[in-house]
Amino acid sequence: MPGSVSRTGGAFIVPEPRWPPSPARLGKIITFQLRAITWKEAFMHGRGRILYPFGQSMDSMMPHADDASTDPIAISGNFTLYGVTYTSLYVGTNGLLSFLVPVSAPSPQVGGTTVVAVFWADVDIRVAGEIYYRQSTDPNLLQNATSDINTYFPGYDFNATWVFIATWDRVAYYASPSPPSMVNTFQVVLISGGALSFVLLNYGSIQWTWHSLEAGFQNATANQYYTLTVPGSTALPSFPTQTNVNVTGRYAFRVDTFRLPPDSCLFQGVYVPSGTIFWKENACQTQCQCTNTSQVTCQPQPCSGSCSPAARFFTCLPIVRSTCLATGGSLFTTFSARYFRMQTDCTYVLSQSCSDGSSLPSYLVEVRNGTEGGALGAWVRQVYISVYNTGIAMHAGNTTHVLVNGFWSLIPMTLIGGKVNVSWSGLWVALRTDFGLDVTYDGFHHVAATFSARYNYSTCGLCSSFNGTTGNASSVNPLSDGSGTTSGGSAGTQCTENTTSPACIGQNISLYSGLSHCGIMASLSGPFASCVPLLPPEAFVRSCINDLCGRGGDHSVLCLSIAIYVEQCQARGIPVVQWRTSTTCNISCAANSHYELCGGRCQDSCSVSTEPTCLAPCSEGCFCNTGFVRSGNECVSAGQCGCSYDGRYYKLGDMVWMSNCTKQCTCNKPGAFNCVSASCTLPQYCSVKGGRLGCQDGRATCLVSGGTHYFTFDGSVAHFQGTCTYEIASTCHSSTQLSFHVTAKNQEDGNVSSIFQVTVSFQASGQQVQLVVGRDKVVQVNGIEVSLPASLYSTAQVTYDDEWQDVRVTLWNDTEIRYNGRNTLIIRVGPQYKNQLCGLCGNFNGNAIDDKVLPDGTRARRDQEFGNSWTSESSSTE
Repeated sequence: MPGSVSRTGGAFIVPEPRWPPSPARLGKIITFQLRAITWKEAFMHGRGRILYPFGQSMDSMMPHADDASTDPIAISGNFTLYGVTYTSLYVGTNGLLSFLVPVSAPSPQVGGTTVVAVFWADVDIRVAGEIYYRQSTDPNLLQNATSDINTYFPGYDFNATWVFIATWDRVAYYASPSPPSMVNTFQVVLISGGALSFVLLNYGSIQWTWHSLEAGFQNATANQYYTLTVPGSTALPSFPTQTNVNVTGRYAFRVDTFRLPPDSCLFQGVYVPSGTIFWKENACQTQCQCTNTSQVTCQPQPCSGSCSPAARFFTCLPIVRSTCLATGGSLFTTFSARYFRMQTDCTYVLSQSCSDGSSLPSYLVEVRNGTEGGALGAWVRQVYISVYNTGIAMHAGNTTHVLVNGFWSLIPMTLIGGKVNVSWSGLWVALRTDFGLDVTYDGFHHVAATFSARYNYSTCGLCSSFNGTTGNASSVNPLSDGSGTTSGGSAGTQCTENTTSPACIGQNISLYSGLSHCGIMASLSGPFASCVPLLPPEAFVRSCINDLCGRGGDHSVLCLSIAIYVEQCQARGIPVVQWRTSTTCNISCAANSHYELCGGRCQDSCSVSTEPTCLAPCSEGCFCNTGFVRSGNECVSAGQCGCSYDGRYYKLGDMVWMSNCTKQCTCNKPGAFNCVSASCTLPQYCSVKGGRLGCQDGRATCLVSGGTHYFTFDGSVAHFQGTCTYEIASTCHSSTQLSFHVTAKNQEDGNVSSIFQVTVSFQASGQQVQLVVGRDKVVQVNGIEVSLPASLYSTAQVTYDDEWQDVRVTLWNDTEIRYNGRNTLIIRVGPQYKNQLCGLCGNFNGNAIDDKVLPDGTRARRDQEFGNSWTSESSSTE
C-alpha cells in the first residue's frame, strides 16, 4: 500500500448494520481533517471503552526498536484473509500485522505480502509508548468479540473461537523529541470463528498524522485490497459519530472472502468505489469520478493542491501547512497549537530554518515587542524576515512600506526575481516566498507565520519545530540556548514566561470573557459558529482578555483581537458572518474604496493584476471600488498610477536616488520612470538616512540621552542601562591622523543611570591630550583644571554655551562634542570620518542596520549585550 496510490476495492464484505448507509458510502475512501484529541476527550466520546483490554500483565511486549517486527507468531486458531488461511503472523512496529514475511517499512508499500494495517506510519517506540500483543481463547473475551460481530453483522449467527489483539499504546512519530507532545493509541483485533474472519480497527487517541500513512488490507499480490485512508496524505477519518458501524472510533470488516461492491467502477485495473474522485494524469489536470452507474466520467479540472503520482492513477492532496502566531506581542501559539506568554520588550526568534546540510532555503523570522505609552502588555513593534540574503522589516503603524536591506520600499513589490513578494492580504501586510513561507502582519498587534510541510523537523524558535511538537518556551534565540533577554529595560532582565497582567483581576476578567467582549469568539451561536469547531478559539480569547486588561478595556484593542481570529478563520477557508456591527468595530475606508467582509485576498494594484489567477481564500478589509486600483495606501484610477521598476513600485511624482547616488530617477507619468546621471555636491555625501538613499549633509550627529538611550550617527537606536565607562565614539579603523576618542562614565541617579563624566582624548602637537568634563561642568586637561574659553595647542577649542548651557569641545575639521553636565551628550563629525568610527555611536557608514556590532564585528543579539561590549578597560565592575 504505497503512500502515493489511492486503492479501494471490494476486498471485504461490507457490514450490514442496522442503520442504512447510502450506497456511495460503502467502501468509499473516507477523508476527514484530523485534529489532536486528548485522552480526556477520548473517554468522553467512548473511545476508551472501544479498546479491547491490553497491558503488561496480560500481553507480550515488543522491544523498544525502530522499524522492527516480531518473530513469527504461530496462530492457534484459523484466520482467513481474502480466501487464504494463515498459520502465523508478525507484528510490526509501524502499525501493522503481516503474514508470510515480516514488514519493517516505515511507509506503506504495494504487494510483497499480506497486510492488515491499522495505522501504517513511521512509529518510533524508542521515543515513547509500548506495543502489546496476544492471542486468546479466553471465554469472556470471546463472548465480547461474538457480541460485537453479531451487532455489526446481524444475521450471521457468528460465534468467535479465536482472537488476536495488537495495541500501540501512546506511541510517538519517528524522531519526535522526548518526551513527545503528541502520541497515538490504536488497536487491531483479528476475530475468527469457523469459516468467517473479521477485523476491528480501534482508534483511542490520534494526535499526529503526517507523511505517508494508511489503514486497510491487501493480499500478497496486491490485486485484492481495501484502503480506509487516502495514501500519501495526512488525512485519516476523524471518527465521526457514524463510522461504518456507527461506533465512534471503530471500524469493522469481514475479510475472509473477496467481493467487489456492486457500486464500484473498474479503471485501469483499479477498483474504485462510487463517488470516488481522482485524476488520470501526472499533472492532475483531468478529474475523474466513479458514478453511481459504475461508469467513470472525466473532465478538465486542475488540482488546486498537491498532485500525488501513483502506480495506477493520481490523487490531489491538500498542501500541508502549519501556522504559528504572535498575538499582542506577548502570546505565542506554536505550530502544534500550544500557547504561552513571554515577557514584553524583547526581540524573539519566532522561527528559523535550523537543519544542517538541508537543501531547503534558509530563513529567519524575528519579532520585536514593545510596550506602548507605559501600558501593560506588548505590541508587535517590528517583524524582520531574512530570506535569500535579503532583510525585510515590517514596522508598526506602516502598512504601505517595508524596509528592504535598510531602504524603504512601497508595497507591493517583487524581490529576488519573483522569489519573494510583498503585498496586502485584506487588512494585513503579507510576505510570500516561493518555498512556502508566508508572513502576515496587521501593523500593530499580530503576526502569523505559515510554513509548508517541506520544513518538517527543520525549524526552531518560539514557534517550535514544525513536527507537531512544542518548543521550549524559554529558548528564544536561534541557538536555543535559553538566554533570550529583553532589548531594553533594566540590565540583564531575562525573557521569561509572563504572568497574567496585574490589571486582569476579578470583574475585569468576567467582563472581558463575556459575549460582549472576547467571549464572542467562542460562542457557538455567534458570528464565528462555523469556525469554532475547526479552529479552537481559546488562545485567541485569552490573548484578547490579556490585552484588554493591559489597556484598560480599550475598545480598539477588542476589535484588533477579534479581527485576528477572523483572519485565521478565513485563511483556512472557513466562512464567518458579519461581526463588526454587533461589536461596533466599524472600519473607515479611504476615498474610492469600501469595506467587504469576504473580499479577494489578492487585490489588483497599479503594479500587479491578480484576477483571475489568485486562488487564495477571501479576507475582510477595504477594497477599491470598481474602476480603481491600489496605489500604496490609496485607490486611484489607472490614469493616476505610478511606475514599476526592478520589481518596485513608485507613485506619481516620486523621486529616488539609485546606484550609489550616480543617477536620479523620477516617475513623471504612468509607466514613465526616467533616470538621469547625477551626483552629490560636496560636502554632501551619498548615504541611507531614514531608510532612503540620497545626498546627505556631510555632518552626522550621535546623541546620548540620559545614559540609557543611544542614537547612532546612522540613525539606529539602542536602549540599555549600566553604570560603567562606555566607549561612545572612536576612530577605531581610521586611516586619518586626525584621531579622537570619546568615553562617558555613567552612574546611578535615583532608579536610572545618568552621564557623570565625559572624557575626550586626541593627539595634539605630538602629545596625547585628555580633556575631562565633569558633572559640575569643570574642565580638566591632562589633570589640570582650565578656565573657559580655552584653546588647546591650536587643535581644540573649549567653550561654554550660555544658550544651551553646555560645554562645547570643537576639534579640527569641525568635530564637535557637547555635554550639559547632566544627561545629554552630543557628538558631531564630518564626512572625512565616514567608515572610520566605532563604539556605541556606530560606524558612520550610512547603514543603520550594522551599527549594533560588538568590538569583534559580530552582530549584537540585544541592546544590553551591545552596551556591555563597549565598556572601556577602566570601567567599574558591573
